[in-house]
Amino acid sequence: MFIRLAIVLGLLVILMAGCGPVNSGDEATASPNPALPTASQALPVLVYVEEEGFYQIDQADVESFGIRLSPGNDIYLYNLGEEQPFWLADDASQPGIRFFGRASNSLYSKENVYWLVQGEASRQAVQAYWNASPSTRLASVTPDQREPGERVGAPPGSVVAHRRLEQNLVYQPLASQGDHWLWLSLPAPSERSLEIDLDSPAEGPSMLRLGMWASTENPLSPDHHLRVALNEMPIADETWDGIGRYVLEAEIPARVLKDGANRLIVTAPGDTGAAADMTFIDWIEFDYARLPLAIDDVLDFWHPGGTIELEGFSGDVEVYEITDRSNPREIKIAPSGARKSVAFQGEKGRHYVAVGPQGYRRVARLVSAFVQTDLQDPASSWDYLAIGPPDLLAALEPLLAYRRGSGLKVLAVPLQSVYDQFNYGMAEPDAIQNFMLFASQTWARQPRYLLLVGDASYDPRAYQAPPEANRLPTFLVDTIYGGQTASDVLFGQVEGTTKAEGEPVFLEVAIGRIPARTPKEVKILVDKMLLYERSSRISGQSPGIMAIADGQGQFFKSDAQSFLDLFSVDFRTELYAPPAGASTASQSIREYLEADYTLVAYFGHGSIETWGKDRLFSTADVLQLSSPRILPVVLNMTCLTGLFTHPSILSLAEALLWQPAAGAVAVLAPTSLTLPGDQSFLSRPLAQVMIDHPEYSLGEALMAARQMVPTKNPGTRDVLLTFLLFGDPALQLAGNLP
Repeated sequence: MFIRLAIVLGLLVILMAGCGPVNSGDEATASPNPALPTASQALPVLVYVEEEGFYQIDQADVESFGIRLSPGNDIYLYNLGEEQPFWLADDASQPGIRFFGRASNSLYSKENVYWLVQGEASRQAVQAYWNASPSTRLASVTPDQREPGERVGAPPGSVVAHRRLEQNLVYQPLASQGDHWLWLSLPAPSERSLEIDLDSPAEGPSMLRLGMWASTENPLSPDHHLRVALNEMPIADETWDGIGRYVLEAEIPARVLKDGANRLIVTAPGDTGAAADMTFIDWIEFDYARLPLAIDDVLDFWHPGGTIELEGFSGDVEVYEITDRSNPREIKIAPSGARKSVAFQGEKGRHYVAVGPQGYRRVARLVSAFVQTDLQDPASSWDYLAIGPPDLLAALEPLLAYRRGSGLKVLAVPLQSVYDQFNYGMAEPDAIQNFMLFASQTWARQPRYLLLVGDASYDPRAYQAPPEANRLPTFLVDTIYGGQTASDVLFGQVEGTTKAEGEPVFLEVAIGRIPARTPKEVKILVDKMLLYERSSRISGQSPGIMAIADGQGQFFKSDAQSFLDLFSVDFRTELYAPPAGASTASQSIREYLEADYTLVAYFGHGSIETWGKDRLFSTADVLQLSSPRILPVVLNMTCLTGLFTHPSILSLAEALLWQPAAGAVAVLAPTSLTLPGDQSFLSRPLAQVMIDHPEYSLGEALMAARQMVPTKNPGTRDVLLTFLLFGDPALQLAGNLP
């Protein structure tokens, strides 16, 4: 049995009582930390950094956490479970530590997380937690960059520098083999002019690398052509062929680079004969010789060999080698004293950083590790888990109380506690996946339901999205037709495990999401769900199943009718199939959504905001819906209506959820582009499960139907992963399905 972090960190019960799991009444709660530490024991502190560089933490920064940074206090620093080197600041009046912080390479988080731990007992407890938790951490992306090339020579008295520039302004879900965020579009014919600042270039040849992504291809070869000029000097004229990544490399002659602003012009002349030539600039890199002059008390360089005079510092200089970024080391040099420079003899080709007294960065933030509730207690026994930020969980409490009253053991789990206990504090969806796997394999009772509470976006690193768009992450997966999109289904997948026939293994847990940004949105849906489940059967009516078919394809009508045919004569069924171009369809659909149908299923073309190419029904129409006696569950056998991850466009699925007392009580909708034939592998099993197992909740019925979807075919795999349940997975279908 591993040593529990709870034993040594129970003080969090007192210090963080206001942000623990949301529970009320006298129901069972998760195991709290059973013992308080002594006054000499301190809380682990999470240290967040956003950029690569050397950081300093002073005693004043951590005083409130009980951490003492003076020598002899058993201080430890960790990142992703690995111990990290650090150095004590040489300042008797203000103790502190200095360390090399690496930028996050996560697809989901712009912050990298370090753990500052004091005391041997705390260190052992933290390591025990990490060792007990499964940790896949597949959610990372490595930037396409390299060390300076051999063709960059350093004239005497200079060093070699590397400068990477990248702005993430354009999201391109179809971009493959790397990041989906690009800088600038370059449709041919056109040109882009960029001003790039470079510090103290020396007189010597340099190298430019231009990372491109092409989104078009043509039968002609080549179908892309670029010319590049730097400070009015032509340096590259290249052609290539096809869709995908391309790295243009060019040698820059001596004396072309300037200190300060440099003008880079990239031109797409449009002379290949291709009908379309669209490329994007992703990133730019310069490898160049520069004078060894510090900027803001920092000099980052590769050593050319011999002795170099490092200049421009405000005081004593400390030099570190970071050739191996996972193992930085301090290089002992003589103090510079009153001089503002230091002679340094390093090894040729090694990467060094020299830092003066004012050159150390400040960390982004410091917070206590969130371990108030011990989620690794094997005695835990919960049926229903709700995970989200504390403010959204508080708004969810009436629904949780109702679920407890129905006999379920319910636990509300603050999202940060899952990050800290199952993913080293990193804000990634892997944390929830690790937690669910651990709970299913270790807890006394395997959870049956997982409700995710919070919005997500395809911009989790917040390049362009506002903070409220990223309350709880989703997995970003690549699909055949739409490229990258969202999947909550992977929260229940046993990563890396397959059945004998090669199909993935999923946990027996029903998953749903309330994609809310605010407590107000949570309350709207909670009110609807409670009213729905407390409503009795509508007297004198058979259960109602409504199917709507897009008139822009005969096969949509056929699919809708096949869906209805699965239901027996005990069900009241109706098909609405307006012809292509029908002008009154939206009014008719609004009336059907207000007509007390248990299920409303749409088959046809779709986009984020609409059903059908003819705009049969849209988010604007949702605002006109009136309250029916019973709200429907809406099934979307279409494309994109569940793309809740757009930072600024409200999806049709979300609009149906947020319409007070109207719209839908739950929605099944896709985040992707898929084919109707592949969608039928989900719609028909789902209908059959609902008929055969009326005792199943909506989430359980969907889980059972997913198990029937073949995954060896890429198209049906995309259906399996991207048709998501928006709403409570424990929702019962209002007694209308016998």
